[in-house]
Amino acid sequence: MAESEFKIKMIDWSSFTDFEDLSSGNFGVIRKADYLGTDVAIKEFKVEKGFNLDKYVGRELGILRESRHPNVVQFMGTTQHEGRLFMVTEYVGGGNLKSWIKDKSRDLSWRLRVSFALDVARALAYLHSNKIIHRDLKSENLLI
Repeated sequence: MAESEFKIKMIDWSSFTDFEDLSSGNFGVIRKADYLGTDVAIKEFKVEKGFNLDKYVGRELGILRESRHPNVVQFMGTTQHEGRLFMVTEYVGGGNLKSWIKDKSRDLSWRLRVSFALDVARALAYLHSNKIIHRDLKSENLLI
């Protein structure tokens, strides 16, 4: 996938330090890193036999590149390392909604629950207004 194809900022891999593994999902591994003094999330795309990288990754990068909303993670660019492609976004450090719900030590007041629901609704309304459908909406993918 050529950088010019999507007009996406390519970030030099050597700009990242202090890597920390965060999670792994169906489409890739996510790590936290420092980028010039700012915490970022770096998603490594898993490429398996029969996986069309250009189709799926290109679509995700294109959508995130164009999305500007306080309830949608901010896309920063891409990077390559050892022949693999990575997506760089803002780091959201509060965990995901599923972990918040399961953590019995947290007080999930109704005010907080409604706030979470409104944030999700606003993000989806924004995406839908741009003819984008989030096809993997679940509590693990909702960052706090």
